[in-house]
Amino acid sequence: YPGKLAPFIDINGGQIWAGTWREASVYNMRQKTIEFTDNVTLVKGINKFTFGTHNEFYNITYGFVNSFNGRWEYSSLSNFIADKPSRIRAAYSYDPAKPTAQNIYNAPPNPFKVNLLSGYAQDEITVNNKFKLTPGVRIDYADVANQPTPDTAISNTLNYVSNNPTYTHTPFNEINNKWLGKASFSPRLGFNWDVKGNQSLVVRGGTGIFTGRMPFAWLGYAYTLSGSTYGTIDYRPSGVVGLAIDPAHIRDTINKYSPASANTHEVDLIDNNFKLPTVWRSNVAVDIKFGKGYKLTLDALYTKTLYDVKFQQINLKDSSAFLASGPTSSPVYLGGKLKSSFSNVYFLTNTKDGYRYNLTAQLSKAGNRTNFGKNHSIAMNYSLAYTYGQSKDVSNGIRNSFQSNYEVNPSATPENAQLAYSNFDLRNRVVSYLAFNTQWNKSNTTTLGFFFSAQSGSPFTYIYNPSTNAFGNGSNANLVFIPNTTNATDFRDYTPSGATVIYTSAQQSTDFNNFVNNDPYLSSRKGQYTERNGAHTPWNSELDMKLMHEFKLAGKHATHSLQLSFDVFNLLNLLKNNWGHVNFVTNINNYNVNLLKFVNDNTSTAGVAPGKVNYTPTYNFAPPSSTGHYYTLDPINSRWQGQLGIRYSF
Repeated sequence: YPGKLAPFIDINGGQIWAGTWREASVYNMRQKTIEFTDNVTLVKGINKFTFGTHNEFYNITYGFVNSFNGRWEYSSLSNFIADKPSRIRAAYSYDPAKPTAQNIYNAPPNPFKVNLLSGYAQDEITVNNKFKLTPGVRIDYADVANQPTPDTAISNTLNYVSNNPTYTHTPFNEINNKWLGKASFSPRLGFNWDVKGNQSLVVRGGTGIFTGRMPFAWLGYAYTLSGSTYGTIDYRPSGVVGLAIDPAHIRDTINKYSPASANTHEVDLIDNNFKLPTVWRSNVAVDIKFGKGYKLTLDALYTKTLYDVKFQQINLKDSSAFLASGPTSSPVYLGGKLKSSFSNVYFLTNTKDGYRYNLTAQLSKAGNRTNFGKNHSIAMNYSLAYTYGQSKDVSNGIRNSFQSNYEVNPSATPENAQLAYSNFDLRNRVVSYLAFNTQWNKSNTTTLGFFFSAQSGSPFTYIYNPSTNAFGNGSNANLVFIPNTTNATDFRDYTPSGATVIYTSAQQSTDFNNFVNNDPYLSSRKGQYTERNGAHTPWNSELDMKLMHEFKLAGKHATHSLQLSFDVFNLLNLLKNNWGHVNFVTNINNYNVNLLKFVNDNTSTAGVAPGKVNYTPTYNFAPPSSTGHYYTLDPINSRWQGQLGIRYSF
C-alpha cells in the first residue's frame, strides 16, 4: 500500500471506498516447495503397465491478516459524517513484540508444512487392433504437520439446544482439529473402441474418482486464527463511535465504547476428518469421420461431487424467528453470539452436494487442398462447436478466508447454504474457426483465419445491500425475495447521495415494479428468492481475424522466410461501434448486485430497525444507472485492437 496505513472505509455497501484496502496492510506469504515424481513403464504382451509416484512437500509461512488496519462500514454518507458506523472489524496481535503491521510482515507467525503424497498404477490393455481398455488406481495422502491446538474455550462451549434448528455442525466438545491425514483410494477405468478398425467411428470414454486440492491459504487461516495469535473485533454499534485514524489505536477506541467487543478473537476451525475435494467423473464420446475430411464429435461429461467444501459461522445462537412478510424463509437470529469471547467462529466442513455436466457437439473439416494450375492451390479448414453445461455447488470457494467464503456466498439461509449455480456455470458456448491457406507459387503463401466465440453472459446474483442486515446472520450476501408487486408502504423516503430531491416511497415502488417487470430474470422470480448466479449479463461475443503472407527465399537462403501479419482482435467492434461489447459484474463486488436495502419500517416516525422484533420488511431501492442495468462494460476488451507483425525465420 502506498503512503501511511489508514483504516478502510466502506460507505453504503461499496458505493464509496476510502483508505487502505483492508487486505493490503499485512500481506506476505513465503513458500518453499520440493517436488519428486517418478514413473516406470513396462510392456508385456498386450499390457502396458505404468507405475508411478508424485509427491509435493510445502514449507509455508503465512503472513496475511485481514483488516489489521480496521474495517469501518457505514450504511450511508450521512452516518459517516455523523460518526455512526454500522459495523467495525479489525485484528490485533497478542504478541507485544509484534504490535504493528510491519512487525508481522517481517516475521509472520505460525509456519506450517503440508505434504501431498501419491502413488498410482495403470494398465493399458490392447485387446485387439480395435479395442483398448485402461484400468488404473491412484492413492493420495495429504498430511499437515503440527496441526494447531484448538482454543480451550472451544471444547468448553455448549451447543445451543433449539427445538427447530436451522443449522447443524460437529459439537464443539468433539472438534479436535485433526483433519486430512487419511489416504484416499481412487479407481479409474477408460476405454477406446475403434469400431471399424479404420478410425472412421471411434467410441471412447471412462469413469473414475479424482481427488483435488484446496487453497493453502485456508490452512493458513486455521493456524493464524487458532485463538492464541490474534484478537479480532466485530462490533455493531448503535450510536456514535469516532473513527480511529491510526490503526494502532483501534482497540483502545473500541474499548471506550464496548470493552467486551475490544477483547474478542476469531477462531477458524476445520471439521474432524475433513477431506480434500473429491469427485466422481464420467464421460463418453463418439468421433465420426465421413466425406472428404469431415469429422463429427459428440461428447458428454458428468461430474458428481463426493466431497466439496462448506463454510459456516457457528457462533450464532440458533434462536430464530421468521419475518411475517417478504423473505419469510430466512431465519432471523435474535439470540446474538453463542460465546461473547469469540467475535466469530468460522467452520470449514465437507458437503456431498454438487454436480456439473457438459454436452458438446463439434463438426470440423480438415480441407483437402485444391490445385489451380501447376503451383497454385487453396485449402480450407473449419470447425464449429456448441457446448451446453450447468454447474451447481454449495459454496463458490473463490475467497481466500473462511470469513469471506461465508459472508459473500449468496444464500437465503447462509448458515445452511443450499445447492445453487456455481460461479463457473457455463450454460451456452459456441466456438468456431475458419481458415484459408492459399499458395500462389513456391515462394508466396497467404493465410486468412477467423476465430469466433459466443457464450452466455457472466453469472451474477441479486442480493440485499449488506450495509444493513435484517437477519442477524453476519452474511453480506443475503438473497433478495422478489414480491409479486409492491406499493409505497414497502419503501421509505430517502435522499440519494449527491441528490437534493427526496426519492419518495411511491416513486421507489413504481420504479422497482417497472424494473422487475422489464427484467426477464427478475420477473420470473416473482414470489420467490433470487438464485445465486441465477442472473446473467448479455451474451459475450468475439470475432478475431488474422491475415498473414509468407515469402520463402531462394538460393542459398532457401530455408529462410519472411512473414508479414495483421491481426484484428474484436473485429465485430471494428465493423460497428456497439458490437463486440463485453459486460460483467465486477469481482470487487463479489459478482453481486445490491438490489434492495433494508431500512427502518414505517410503523412510527422512527420505525423499527431491521433485525429487531416485530420488524416489517421495508426498503430503499437504488435503481441502476442511466444505462438501465447494473453490470459494467469492459472498457478495454469491448474495443477493437489491431496489431502488425513481421518475422524473419532462418
